[in-house]
Amino acid sequence: MATIIIDSKTDARLYIGNKSIGRIKKGTNEYEVENKEFKIYAKLAWCKSQEIVINAVDNDIQTYTLKSCINEPLIGGALMFCVGLYVVTQILFFAILFFIILLYPLYYLLLKQDEYLDLK
Repeated sequence: MATIIIDSKTDARLYIGNKSIGRIKKGTNEYEVENKEFKIYAKLAWCKSQEIVINAVDNDIQTYTLKSCINEPLIGGALMFCVGLYVVTQILFFAILFFIILLYPLYYLLLKQDEYLDLK
């Protein structure tokens, strides 16, 4: 048996082929897999990561990192900053800037679902 270690920054499910082998929680996760070649990917709701081909051999340990491709704390902070400035100043520019920044995560959630998670 080989071991796959995934250091995750987000919750998701891990798939081998089309079969779910477990839930990935934030932090370090370990999975025992058979000795063969297969594809793995992570999935969160309708969004997923790219598929990675793994050739597992006996007593092999492979480490991967899983994270969201968008920097959620940074985007959330920028959105709240724009809302705060708009509420205080009532300048329309900040409301428009809010919607422009909001387009970035929406682009990945609606159009690039297969690239939302980054598994490397």
